[in-house]
Amino acid sequence: MAKCTCNLCREGKYNSEDYCVDMSFLKKERPVGVSGLLRVKNDAEFLSDCIESCIDALDELIICYQDCTDNAPEIIREKQQKYPDKIKVYYYAPPVLCHGLTEEEKKYVFSLPDSSIHKLCNYYNYTLSKATYRYAMKIDSDQIYFTDKLKRYCDAYRGMKEISRAKLILSRLLSFFIKVTSPYFLWKPQIVIRMYETCLFQRIMKEHMPLTLEGINLGLDINGWKVCFLQENDRKKSIFNGGGDHLIFEISEKTYYYTASDSNGNPIELMDCEEHINGGVFWYHLKGLKYPEQCTLFDFSILKNQTLDKSLYLFYPVFFSYEKECLPDPEDLLSEIKEKING
Repeated sequence: MAKCTCNLCREGKYNSEDYCVDMSFLKKERPVGVSGLLRVKNDAEFLSDCIESCIDALDELIICYQDCTDNAPEIIREKQQKYPDKIKVYYYAPPVLCHGLTEEEKKYVFSLPDSSIHKLCNYYNYTLSKATYRYAMKIDSDQIYFTDKLKRYCDAYRGMKEISRAKLILSRLLSFFIKVTSPYFLWKPQIVIRMYETCLFQRIMKEHMPLTLEGINLGLDINGWKVCFLQENDRKKSIFNGGGDHLIFEISEKTYYYTASDSNGNPIELMDCEEHINGGVFWYHLKGLKYPEQCTLFDFSILKNQTLDKSLYLFYPVFFSYEKECLPDPEDLLSEIKEKING
């Protein structure tokens, strides 16, 4: 691979060739299993809880971290010692040009090839190249997962779900009924959700379909945890996090990251996914705790509102009609984090 000779690399104490990605890794045969891909730069206040919430569902967790200004590297080492058979750690030394860029710097980044070690997509592809299992999923360090739900779906990718033919036929009929009637009624019972999941499990096991995942943004006020409308720059406010850029997918020659532009012209990473299925809500997203000035807080009762985001509601007829009791209690998952924040 070509050696980078830019000023950053000439001044850096690393060999740039070590971070160039040979994309032939996408063609490798891999055993069945799910690899988590976690890139870290700070977020020490959430990192431990994030890892603990997803590690049981995964076959391995690839952690790739950059220079940090907090104790995130120490937490990573502690977790690797706790889970030596699951956690693999890599350090990505080259500076990645992605946040807080001037207009001139943005133009420079877009002029670079996607194979540049200073592009975000290369950082993501480098992390992906370390995965040793057939399926992979992106994980962010400010996401706290619903462990049991994540494990159910990872088990489906591992082929560990037993589904009777009668239950499958019933679930397909039920999912069609829900799709047709969901604009007019709310379908909330857990039994409906489980039957709907059965169809998704079947498609995962038989067709190896990519699965998109969502999270709910949370914030804190004096009364406790709240649903959070989070705005980043000029993007539309939303209570949802994830979606198209968070997938469980089979690694193939088509599953690589490339450079795209967000609504503000910033370089971001993107992976094309031609066809996928939607699994609904898998985590609470805590970025709002770091940037409260970007947040508008509401009680959990807002999740009952069908007009919250009509396009999402119609597209996910079951999962976005949750009532509060259908989601894990944030206090059960996040009490230690709240103590750190309020500390």
